Amino acid sequence: MQDRVAEIAKLQVELANQKAEEEKLLKKVEQLKKEADRAADLAEQLADVTAKKDELLNANEFQQKELDRISEQFRAEQGKRKEILNELEDLKGKIRVYCRVRPFSKNESEDPTKQKMCVDINDEMSLSVKGRLHQNYNFDSVFGPDSTQDQVFHETKRLVQSAVDGYNVCVFAYGQTGSGKTFTIQGTEENPGLTPRSIEEMYRLIGNMRQYDVELSCYMVEIYKGELRDLLLPKGTKDKPKLEVKQGQNGQVHIKNVTVKPLSGEADTTAVFETGLGGRQVRKTLMNDESSRSHLIFSIMIDATNKLTGKKSLGKLSFIDLAGSESSKKTGTDKEGQAEANAINQSLSALGNVISALAEGAKFIRYKENLLTRLMQDSLGGNSKTLMFVNCSPSVYNEMETKNSLEYAKRVKEIKNNPMQNLESKVIQTANKKIDAQQMMIDSLKGLAQDNGLGDKLAELLASLEKNDDEHEGGTVFSLNLDGVKGEDSQIREKPATGRKSNELGRASALKTETSGRPSMKPSQSGPIKQFKK
Repeated sequence: MQDRVAEIAKLQVELANQKAEEEKLLKKVEQLKKEADRAADLAEQLADVTAKKDELLNANEFQQKELDRISEQFRAEQGKRKEILNELEDLKGKIRVYCRVRPFSKNESEDPTKQKMCVDINDEMSLSVKGRLHQNYNFDSVFGPDSTQDQVFHETKRLVQSAVDGYNVCVFAYGQTGSGKTFTIQGTEENPGLTPRSIEEMYRLIGNMRQYDVELSCYMVEIYKGELRDLLLPKGTKDKPKLEVKQGQNGQVHIKNVTVKPLSGEADTTAVFETGLGGRQVRKTLMNDESSRSHLIFSIMIDATNKLTGKKSLGKLSFIDLAGSESSKKTGTDKEGQAEANAINQSLSALGNVISALAEGAKFIRYKENLLTRLMQDSLGGNSKTLMFVNCSPSVYNEMETKNSLEYAKRVKEIKNNPMQNLESKVIQTANKKIDAQQMMIDSLKGLAQDNGLGDKLAELLASLEKNDDEHEGGTVFSLNLDGVKGEDSQIREKPATGRKSNELGRASALKTETSGRPSMKPSQSGPIKQFKK
């Protein structure tokens, strides 16, 4: 009996334990159920979050695409704006100004005092210069340190078409020494600049002009220490002709006695260009390994005649790489280098005076005070389409020079030119041939007069007539009385042009000088000329 009681008690204990375990299990099941419910809620929340994430991703992708579309549209509209502004500037005759900021040089990158950037590119048409005085500048186009040669040329190449169409076109670069002017204008063999690319573009355009006969020629000169030097003159030439800057009545500048090379193709033109560059004066300075010590002018003349109408256009495409303004403290040049710098700064100062006078609308412009300003007379306030590149350094070390260059360019932007096509009809071309024939006659008369003791009188008369011609007082002719040419009664008489023939010659002279870049007409011979024997 006792055993059964003990067994019952044992079973009761086991039952109690089982109930306790069951309660634990029930609680655990309840807990697991709650956790399952919570997990279900989390899963639902996760699904909602995932859906919202996908929705946001899709919206973000759409917004990014929309942003890209708007950005592209903005760039396109900005490009159209620039084109419209360029066309407007063309209509106004204003000189266009592009700014290009070069990357840091090796010297600037390695020097902690020069590493700080002083220039901010705001957009494609404006930039700011930081420093003691924060200043903003607006130009027709702004190229940052990461700009490529191709991008720069793309903004420039439409001027090549203008030159082919018969306009006088000038592209020149200005800036501090070592600011990237020569790289922009000339470039390198691996990365060609504006001139080589323009040569390529010019021949591409001419290749499509099947209805035209096109003749091309060029010259290259430099201004070194105030002297005009012919860079295409054959080496070893002893009797170098004196170069003279002249301006025809049509306003176009030309250089008397300069070597003019006919051009036969792109490779030939490139070879002539490189030959000329080989004679340019350069020097190593602290600012530049090959600092240009002269102002370089390379001009291509484009003579195109329509095969059907006989109408002729005379275009001119010029590239001017100005030597950089500099400080001897920064360049560290020797005595000879300082003499070069003085000449450079003097000519750039004269150019600055001309630019200021033009920007202010002065009535009298002192072009003749310096050789550089005389050469650029038709490009600044003249009849050409002109583009200026202002090149500058990004380094705070050159902050003052950068501001000076940008202020210089700001004044240039105010200058107005009067671009005109140089066109000649058949009538004008015939008149030009007659004028050339008369010039040959005059040249032969010089020899004859010299042989007969009249050389000094003839030279004096021709100088007087040429002076009149330069002062736009044409219409004068002269006659020689060659009766008894060896006697004391021999005379050279100057008289005003009269009658129908002389009026025609006067008109021919005006037509010639208004429509071509040739030198203005020399005095005409009126009446019969008697031949005489020595």
